[in-house]
This record gives sequence, structure tokens and C-alpha cells, in this order.
Amino acid sequence: MFLFSRKFFPFFVAQFFGAYNDNLFKNILLTLIAYRLTEVASSLGALTAAVFILPYFLFSAFAGCLADTWNRANLARVYKTTELGLMALVGLLLPRLLPVLDNPESAALPFWGAVRVLMPLLVVLFLMGAQSAFWSPVKYAWLPHMLERKDLMAGNAVIEASTYFAIVIGTICGAFFSVGWTVGVLLCCAAVGLFGSLFMPSARPPHRRDVAAQSMAAIVRTALHTRLLRQTVLGITWFWMLGTFVLTQLFPLCSDVFGFPRPVLGYFLLVTTVGIGVGSFLCAKLIKGRIRTSYLPISSLLVTGAFLGVAAVARFADPVRQRALTITLCTLLFLLFASAGGLFVVPLNTLLQAVTPKGLTARVVAGNNIVNAIGMVIISLACVALAQLGLSIAALFLVAGLASALVTAYCCRLFPGELTRLFVRSLLRACFRVRVDGAGHLDNLPPRVIIIANHVSLLDGLLVGACLPFRATFVMDKAWSEKWWVRPVRWFTDVLTVNAGSPRAVAAMVAGVKAGRRIVIFPEGCITTTGELSPIQPGAAFVASRADAALLPIRIDGAIRSRLSYMKGKIPLRLFPKVSLTVSPCQTLPTPDTADPAQLRDIQSQSLNAIMHRFCKTDIRA
Repeated sequence: MFLFSRKFFPFFVAQFFGAYNDNLFKNILLTLIAYRLTEVASSLGALTAAVFILPYFLFSAFAGCLADTWNRANLARVYKTTELGLMALVGLLLPRLLPVLDNPESAALPFWGAVRVLMPLLVVLFLMGAQSAFWSPVKYAWLPHMLERKDLMAGNAVIEASTYFAIVIGTICGAFFSVGWTVGVLLCCAAVGLFGSLFMPSARPPHRRDVAAQSMAAIVRTALHTRLLRQTVLGITWFWMLGTFVLTQLFPLCSDVFGFPRPVLGYFLLVTTVGIGVGSFLCAKLIKGRIRTSYLPISSLLVTGAFLGVAAVARFADPVRQRALTITLCTLLFLLFASAGGLFVVPLNTLLQAVTPKGLTARVVAGNNIVNAIGMVIISLACVALAQLGLSIAALFLVAGLASALVTAYCCRLFPGELTRLFVRSLLRACFRVRVDGAGHLDNLPPRVIIIANHVSLLDGLLVGACLPFRATFVMDKAWSEKWWVRPVRWFTDVLTVNAGSPRAVAAMVAGVKAGRRIVIFPEGCITTTGELSPIQPGAAFVASRADAALLPIRIDGAIRSRLSYMKGKIPLRLFPKVSLTVSPCQTLPTPDTADPAQLRDIQSQSLNAIMHRFCKTDIRA
């Protein structure tokens, strides 16, 4: 288990306590602002977030160059030593500033007057942000350097969940700790993080480069040089923008809008932590080590619903007469936001690490951090500006929800049919208890593949189309494709309509496979009426041979006992029988050295027949 290995656990300790310290101090400031500088709480909260994030924009380029040049374990020790020094500086400044904020007149300070009072702590916060900006490329380059690909998704889930746990626990402690406790905990955690970094094994970058070789603009171009990387970085940036918005606006939401005491604020932060952890580990469980982003549309839709729900509660709820109802609704909505956020960002972080060459990982992460910082500073300053213009907290959440709706629409465009496919898959699993065996064979498929399956009921297309982890293309006779009850299948799959027996049909299928479309063919050509395989048509073998494609066999069991089969009066039928799909390894047709095309077609047709009887033979007992 990688969790307690020397490659991961010391790094985990250094990362966890560093995140805790950053947010313990940052949220002490936010708590002081929310409850002692109440007149400008929303604007100052957003400014505080911007001050912490700004160093990511300023220093990430140089930090990425360092992490791609020097031993990352040594850099971690330097950064953790710096963190310990900054915590000692906090210990000197915080007790001196607290009496000023305790003055009742401070609640009525104007915005710039409050900024002048907080300036020493804002400078320290900026330096802590700089330390975090240098640590971040080391952190995200460490995982793909030390973990195997099969553990990468789980490693990211652990890091994301634990980071948010540290963030929110630090936030909660910042709301309740006294100054003495705060200073002591900051120093102790910094010391523990430094101690953990001492045990991190050596991690020299695969390729050594000149530190000053790339500017900030060049680093960003490196991170955005392909369409996939651009979409990934922008998706991660959007998540951090929303997270920044929630963590800054939650304080004035609780103090100004609802009038909740500090324990309720701490409770909501804890709910957010639990939600991020649930979303991260749910992601690892659903995706099971595979690097997939098909859950982005549903997670973005859930985030949109959560924001619009918070806006409605903030606008219409009566927190005095309906306090219990308001707290319950907010609990559900923040839990929904956090869980969906974890499901959104973990696959994107993993994808960023997986598609980046190891020699460039830290630089791509640094470029990602710069773009993230730009996004977070923009949303922080936008919140300041909108609050100064008089927009309420409810209106800010409404604007964020509408913006999230636009992102959801874009995700649906990137992954057409994913929401429908998720709904159909959930419905099939609820009704037919659908189980997919051998799903690992769907990973790392060859570029050209044809999915073949037995044909036992009218459910078969839905079952295969909904349970495959990608959008497949079904070959369908033109007459069948025009039936009204078949048309909804187009919502989550592609359909290649052909005229049976036409030479153009074969040419269209061959062209589709060569273009990278994953075509589904039922080689029997019709639904079985006997419970056995019907005669196998040679079309699939001919297409696979002409397109140089592999065959992926899938056996459907159980659907033959449904009332949508053609076995009425032959076997007992049920409304919702248990159904399973068994995925077998890819098979290739033989290519014997023969000059006789007819003989070659016969050999490949016999091979297809053997594959169907070996892997897709209907089990009427299932």
C-alpha cells in the first residue's frame, strides 16, 4: 500500500501540516474581519484571498524552473524551514495587532482604513502565499514521480481530501483558538512539516534545465500548449475560483446574512471538509484508477444547483424564525457543492500529471498555478467590486450559480450525452442491478476497435451504450433507426445508419473505425429466438480486416429473461431480471499469408464465429 511508504507518507505529512498552517493563519484574519470589521467584511475577505493568491502569479514560473532543476526533496526542506520562520514572525505580530481590532470603533472603519490596520499581517500573508507558491510545483510533481500510474488517481484523491481537511480544520481552529494557542499551534505544525520533509527520499528531476531558461509567459505557454492541457488547466482554475469564492463569502454569509454564531460557521466549514473528502474518494471509487473526465458534466451541474440553492436560502429564508431549517438546507447545499467539487477536480489534477512529460511536470504545474492564481485574483477582486457596488451576498451566489451554469453547458458540449448516459446507467442499475465484469479490459484499448456482443433483447443497445466508459457508435439498420422508441438512443450514443447488404454500409463502417470511432456491432444481426447464438454474419470480420481493427467481445447475460426479449412462452420472463455484462480481452483476427481473398474471408469468418461462441455465447441460465 503506497499510503505508508517512504515515497508518500513523509511528503503527505509535510503537505498536510503546511496546508493547515496556511489556512489557520489566513482564516484567523477572515474571522477577525467577519466579526470585528463588520462594515467591510465582504470586501476585506475577498482582498485577503487575493493577497494570498497573488504570489502564485508572481513566483510560480521561477518555482517551476527550480522544481524541474533541483532535487525536490532538498527544495521541500528549504521551503519548510522558511515556513517555520514565517510562523515565528506571526507569533511576534499577531499579539500586537489584536488589541487594535478589539477596539469597538474598529467595526466602523472604512475599507482603506481597515487595510492600513491589517497591513503587517497582510504582508506576512503575502509571504506565506509565496512560500506556498514555491512548494506547489514540488507537491504536484512529486506524485507522478514517485507513484505508479495505477496509484496516481488514488494518490491525488488522498492529497485533495487531506488538503481540504487541513484547510477547513485550520479555518475552524482559526475561528476558535486564542492568540496564544494559535501561535503555539502554528509553530508546532511548521516544525512537524519540516520533520516530515527530512524523511522524503531523493527526487532528482529526469532532465536538468537552466533555471532562468523560461519566463512566466513561456511557463504558461508550456502549460497550455495543447488543447487537452488548456481545457484541463482552465477546469482546475474554475474549481479554485469557486472554492475561493465560497471560502471568502461563507464568513459574511454566516455573520451578516444569517447572524449565526461562530460555532455554526465552524460547523459549515466542517461540512465542506467532509464533502470534499467524500467527493475525492467517491471519484477514486467510481473511476477505479482509470483517468476519466466523463463525470465533469454531472459534477458541474450539481455545483450549479448548490450555488443557486444557497442564493435562494440567503434571499428568502428567515434565519430567526426558521434557524433549524436554514441550517439544514445550508448543510445539504454546502455538502453537495463540496462533494461535486471533489468529483470535479481530482480527475483533472490526475489528467494534468498523466499527460505531462515527467521532465516538464513541475513547469506545467507552475503554469497551471499561474492561471489558477489569475482566476482566483479575478474572482476575489470581482467580489470586492460587486460588494462595493452594493450587491448582496445572495446576489453574489446567484451570479456564481449562473456562471457555473454556463460552465456546465460547456462541459456538456465537450462530453455530449454524458448526463443522459449517467441517468440511463443509473436507471438500468436500479431496475436490473446491472453489473459489469472485466471492466479493466476497457482500459488502454487499441486505437481501432470494434465492440461485438450477443443479441438477446431490445435492451442490449441501452445496456452496452450506457455501461461503456466512452461514447460508442452503433451500427443500425436504417429502418430500425427511424422507429420513434429508438431515437432517444441518439442522446447518449452515435448511430451509424446503414442499408443491410449494401457495399456502402461496409465502406462507411470501415471509414468510421479508421477515423477512431468505436463501433458496436451485433454479429448475429437479429435478436435470438432460441436462447442460442443465431448464425454469425461475416460483416464484422470483414470490417475488422479492412480497418485493421481488434474485436472487443462483450457477453450480455440475464436480459434474455426480460419481457423485452423474444423468448415469451419458452422460458419464464420477469419484469426486472438481474443483468450482467462480461467484457473479455481484445481479440485479433488471423491474417494468414494467402493470395486467395475468398479463402481469407472464410478463415476470418470462422475465427469470428469461434470468438462469439467462446466469449459471447448466451447463458440461458443467467
